[in-house]
Amino acid sequence: MDYQRYDKPDLTAAEPQASGKPTAFENVKKTLADQLDAAAEALGGKTGDQVGHEAVAEYGNQASEWLGKSADYVRKFDLEQADADVRECIRQHPGPSLLAAGVVGFLVGAMIRRR
Repeated sequence: MDYQRYDKPDLTAAEPQASGKPTAFENVKKTLADQLDAAAEALGGKTGDQVGHEAVAEYGNQASEWLGKSADYVRKFDLEQADADVRECIRQHPGPSLLAAGVVGFLVGAMIRRR
């Protein structure tokens, strides 16, 4: 089997194009990160107004912080690196990878059959 043809996939929507324009994946990343930031700011603003409910305000601030960190993670996410990491893991552990793929396929098939 020729594994090398999979090492350099064809240009997809997730990869940068030569024109320098953002790809669909980059647009989705930016939109998602912006929405997470907006939710973090809104939640942080609402929890700051809680008088007498310090515990609720503390949980709200923690959730706001997590949303902000999630936005940062989404902005820094590198699809090509994630793809390379998954491919390397599959190469190192082909048996468990095949088993996991079979289990996921079985579960998806079972869910589709129920509909």
